[in-house]
Amino acid sequence: MASIKMSKKVWIALFVLPFVLYGLTGGGCGAQRIPTALTPAERVLLAQPSLPYSVAVVPWKPGSRGQDAAAYTSPLTTALGGSKAFRSVKRDVASGHSAANLTATSTGDYCNTAVIPIYTILTLGIVPTIFTDTDCIGMVFRRNDGNPGGDSVVVHFENSERVVMGWIAMPLGFFHGWTHGEARRSGPYLDRLRIEILSHRDRIGALAGTH
Repeated sequence: MASIKMSKKVWIALFVLPFVLYGLTGGGCGAQRIPTALTPAERVLLAQPSLPYSVAVVPWKPGSRGQDAAAYTSPLTTALGGSKAFRSVKRDVASGHSAANLTATSTGDYCNTAVIPIYTILTLGIVPTIFTDTDCIGMVFRRNDGNPGGDSVVVHFENSERVVMGWIAMPLGFFHGWTHGEARRSGPYLDRLRIEILSHRDRIGALAGTH
C-alpha cells in the first residue's frame, strides 16, 4: 500500500510540477489578451490594398539619442513587414543607401507598463497577477532621396490589453483572443498596425511623390 500511495504522490507531483515551474517563470511569461473586434470603419481600412511602396528601415544616427538604435530598428522591421501595409519592407543598415521608395526610422517610443508580479512569485504562481499593459510603436517615414531633413509622416500606434501572470495563464493562453507569446507577433495586433498605417495613405502617397 505504501508503494501505491507513494506512486500516487509521484504522479500528483509530476502533474503539479509543470504548473509550479510555469508559475515561477510565469512571473514574466503569462497570457496576454490580443485585440480582435474591429469597427466597420476599421474593417474597411483593413480591406484596402497595401501601399505600393518599398520601405527601408534605417537606424537613427549613433549617439543621437543615447539609446541602442538596433533595439528599435529590428522590431520595427518585423512589425512593418508583418503588417503587410507596404509592397516590401527590409532593414537597411546602410542608412538609406537603397533603392526603396521610402525610409522608416523608429521614433524610440516606449510605453511598456508591465508590473513586477511579487505575489505570483511568492506563491509559486498560484496567485495570479492581472494588469493592463500598454505597448506602442512609432515611426517616421521619409522619401528616400538622400535628404534626411525633408518632409516626413509620423505614425504612432498604441495598444493596451489585459495580461495575466501565474499558472492560470497556461490554459488561458489557449483560449480565443489570448496568446502566450508577444502580442506584436499576433495577427490581430498586426492588422491594427496595418489599419493605423493605411489611415495615413494620402499623406504617405504625397510623401512618396505619387499624389
